[in-house]
Amino acid sequence: MANNKNLKPFRKGDPRINRRGRPKNLDVMRQVAHDLCYEPADLSTDEVARTRLEEILREWLTSGEFRKQLAVMKIAFGKVPLINEDKKKNQKIIIDWNSLEDI
Repeated sequence: MANNKNLKPFRKGDPRINRRGRPKNLDVMRQVAHDLCYEPADLSTDEVARTRLEEILREWLTSGEFRKQLAVMKIAFGKVPLINEDKKKNQKIIIDWNSLEDI
């Protein structure tokens, strides 16, 4: 819950305003990680050239940890959509008794 007594609106020159936007460090780190993942992996263990990303994903798939396997599946096929409970509540079931035949 917010404390409404201490809330003050922004005014001109307020030091709380973030004028520089979000930090850009994450973009640099993401780019470095991206570049590292596409570097060739060590070829001494296998004759087939693979990237580090491919090695990581293969290790995750063969891992015994379900979370790693699930992460690979989410990367490959996307996140599983959640069923919205509100849609279930608004559904109507209509039964037409006139169309049934007497047995």
